[in-house]
Amino acid sequence: MEVWPSLWQHWQAKSIVNAVAFAPKRGLVAAGLESGEIQLWNIETGQQEGWSLTGHDDRVTSVAFSPDGALLASGSDDKSIRLWDVQSQTAIGVPLIGHDNWVTSVAFSLDGALLASGSAIGVPLTGHDEEVTSVAFSPDGALLASGSDDKTIRLWDVQSQTAIGVPLTGHDNWVTSVAFPLDGALLASASN
Repeated sequence: MEVWPSLWQHWQAKSIVNAVAFAPKRGLVAAGLESGEIQLWNIETGQQEGWSLTGHDDRVTSVAFSPDGALLASGSDDKSIRLWDVQSQTAIGVPLIGHDNWVTSVAFSLDGALLASGSAIGVPLTGHDEEVTSVAFSPDGALLASGSDDKTIRLWDVQSQTAIGVPLTGHDNWVTSVAFPLDGALLASASN
């Protein structure tokens, strides 16, 4: 077993940080803030890159970089999703709307062609009894996993947009995170 040196950086955001995402190809960390802003931090210098991204009317609850690091998606309690051009640090188009409740999770597919989001109300993929807290695509983009406050995980066929099998159970509390490894052979989940 090899042990790699850890990188320890501490950044002082100007508000409570609700979500973070890492863009290794760009050397950036994005932080979604309680204030509704997003800050980009350079992991080499420890300095904020440019200015804070603004456009949400409520706290930012989730952030995700596209696989190439060129785009950043953000979800908010204002029920919207925004796409950002990372290089210019500007919003792309208008906010994506359609959620009837706050957006709790955003995730890009590995090829960057799809963006999934989770919310308290499941539209169009309805299958959880409570809020969806986390979403993740399988590496091949064929499956979407969703974790929920109902203590279950669902697997979805992306192409047909239908649930696969029965909900996965085993958590004693709400599911906070789901993730696939690069080979897609397993699914990891976390709970409170």
